[in-house]
Amino acid sequence: MKEALLNLCIVAMLGGLFRMLVPDGTFKKQASFLSASFFLVSVMYFIGAGKFDIAELTASLKNGGEYVDFTEEITEERKRAIAAEVSGRLRGEFASNGLEVKKIYVVVNITGLYGISVSEVRLVCERAEDSAELLRIAKAELGPTVKVVVEDVNNGG
Repeated sequence: MKEALLNLCIVAMLGGLFRMLVPDGTFKKQASFLSASFFLVSVMYFIGAGKFDIAELTASLKNGGEYVDFTEEITEERKRAIAAEVSGRLRGEFASNGLEVKKIYVVVNITGLYGISVSEVRLVCERAEDSAELLRIAKAELGPTVKVVVEDVNNGG
């Protein structure tokens, strides 16, 4: 099968080369007709000789012509990168205020090409008395549209 396709490609290239080498004028029409006829006879020969099987070609294209869709992996990778960025930013703010947080969970939504948003941040802290201050800093850093939840590790976190 590969040999037949290779032979057809070679015939097509030779026909094109022959057409390029023919000088302009009345002989150009006869040369074009001759090269087209040669190509047609070559194709008919490969089909008639059984070297060129259309069913085999379509089956090989169906089986080997599959593509891999990386959209989901790229989306998940982008979500992880955004979550890490938000988490790092919050950890820096908490550290500068002398607060410590055990875990930060970030919910990132990607709704389209440019539709990336953080919808929720869940903070797990060691000390219950830090909850109010963590909530205040996170809301100031993230804005009013992001839902912020602070949980104490000892009471449900």
